[in-house]
Amino acid sequence: MRHELHIDTHVHLYDCFNLKAWVQHALTNLNVSESVQGALILVDRQGQDSFVRFRREVPEFAVWDESSISDELSIGTIRYQGRELFVLPGVQYVTSERLEVLALGSPRLVSDGVSIETVIEKSLSVPALVCLPWSPGKWLGKRGRCIRSIVSNRSSMELCLGDISVHGRFWPKSVILNECMKRGFACFAGTDALNRPKDCKLVGSFGVSCNVEGPISAQELIYVVRSLSTTSYMSWGRPNGFFTSVERFISSFL
Repeated sequence: MRHELHIDTHVHLYDCFNLKAWVQHALTNLNVSESVQGALILVDRQGQDSFVRFRREVPEFAVWDESSISDELSIGTIRYQGRELFVLPGVQYVTSERLEVLALGSPRLVSDGVSIETVIEKSLSVPALVCLPWSPGKWLGKRGRCIRSIVSNRSSMELCLGDISVHGRFWPKSVILNECMKRGFACFAGTDALNRPKDCKLVGSFGVSCNVEGPISAQELIYVVRSLSTTSYMSWGRPNGFFTSVERFISSFL
């Protein structure tokens, strides 16, 4: 039987988020049901291991399970009130060029502060799905030229792009995003919450949707994610409204 899989591809879990509320918002926003499975790709920053928090806190209100993919990578499953939520680990790198790179379905391989090319090469060796996420102001000027150089020398089989909910429903996409999409690069939506309590409710509200022969298992999820750039998918959910977008845009620079 065909199932839908809804994935938020750019998720953060901050200390200021209540974990039970975070899980509840994710299940609701992803519309998890008998025919819809939900997954979060959690991109930890340097020094962060969210799975330590899951192991400690989730058993207080739900069932936590881990499925080993390799010695260094496990996929988490949260079972809460009859519904199931997958959590796939990933990494957010900040490179020497002050750009972000996401390695989806990968453990951390290098420290922040190395070149963007080093991060990409290391991540592709895992293999991981390597994503260059748009972010307010970061794809302009010198950094914008760096992104253009990277995508001009890489294929859509090696890289994908990321859009985030702060972009808003009424703002046009980045010129670079549009150019890359015309060249065949996949562009995945994600929430990319800020480190403030009110952003807890955003998790799972913006992402991608694809059809799967389901229900799929946690072990199968890693292969679905790593093949997303060559799979038929659709953007799913809603980016932020105008006032929320403006508020989050300003907050991202504070």
